[in-house]
This record gives sequence, structure tokens and C-alpha cells, in this order.
Amino acid sequence: MLHRIESVIPLEDFRLKVIFKGGEVKVFNAKPHLFGPIFAPVTQPDYFAHVDVDETAGSIYWPNGADFCPEFVYEMSETVNT
Repeated sequence: MLHRIESVIPLEDFRLKVIFKGGEVKVFNAKPHLFGPIFAPVTQPDYFAHVDVDETAGSIYWPNGADFCPEFVYEMSETVNT
């Protein structure tokens, strides 16, 4: 099953509330995955808040090109009861 991200909301401590197409809501803890040069700016809370959704790919990304594919975000996230 392909997962597509519809929207994303930055939370405290490098977590993201992710709403997938179809309405499923999960929380993704990005902190353990923010390593390597591309993610260096993302480790700054102000920059982390600039996360957005690539509507074509259904993924999340930051202005510098750092991104996470929707399948990875889905698998590494916890389901939230809404």
C-alpha cells in the first residue's frame, strides 16, 4: 500500500503530526533520523518548523532539500487517536 502525506504540523522536540491521505493521523519522531549534512539545518528548531508537504511525491521536506519519504514516515510513526 502506498502512503501519501496530506499535511504535516511541527510539534515540540522534533516531532511531527502527520495526516495521511485517507485521514490516518500519526506522530513521527524525526529526532533520531536527523543526521548527516543535509539534515544539519533541520536540527535547529526554527528551521525544523519550516517542514512542508511535497504534493507530487506525498513526502515531507524542508527548504534545503532534506526530506523523508511517506513510507518511512508511516512505518516509523505512532498512530494517534483523534
